[in-house]
Amino acid sequence: MSKEVSKARPLYFFSLKLLLNKEKRIMFLSINPKTRALWLKTEMEYN
Repeated sequence: MSKEVSKARPLYFFSLKLLLNKEKRIMFLSINPKTRALWLKTEMEYN
């Protein structure tokens, strides 16, 4: 996952904020690790 989301990118900061939400965090952890970055990008796009 760290390879897909660079710490200097807006997606990284969006992810930190998003995962403060318990329901989003549970959803994130239940997703296949290979598709987590795509899920984060989709969440960022629609928020």
